[in-house]
Amino acid sequence: MSGISIRPARAGEGPDLTELALRAKSHWGYGEPFLAAARATLTIDAGTISSARVYVAEQDGATAGFYGLTGEPPSGVLEWMFLEPHAIGRGYGRRMCDTRSPGPAPPGLASC
Repeated sequence: MSGISIRPARAGEGPDLTELALRAKSHWGYGEPFLAAARATLTIDAGTISSARVYVAEQDGATAGFYGLTGEPPSGVLEWMFLEPHAIGRGYGRRMCDTRSPGPAPPGLASC
């Protein structure tokens, strides 16, 4: 898993992150009716990116997943965590949990 990096999401990445979340849900067998109903909940837009701490995991420059934190320590929570289907089961999720944010994890948000 060389070349993996975690960086803050960019405002314009919302549509791509939304589609990634839907692909990840689909991987686990959720059908089109569920995905259509869940689309609004899974939508990541520029407002979400600016109001939450959303981070993108990249593998050799390609997006492999993302996660987002809402709230503030100690009541902050992991709100989103999705991986591209090809990245599931390959340690990316663990890496995102271990990293959580650039630098030390904020108090109260230290584990997944």
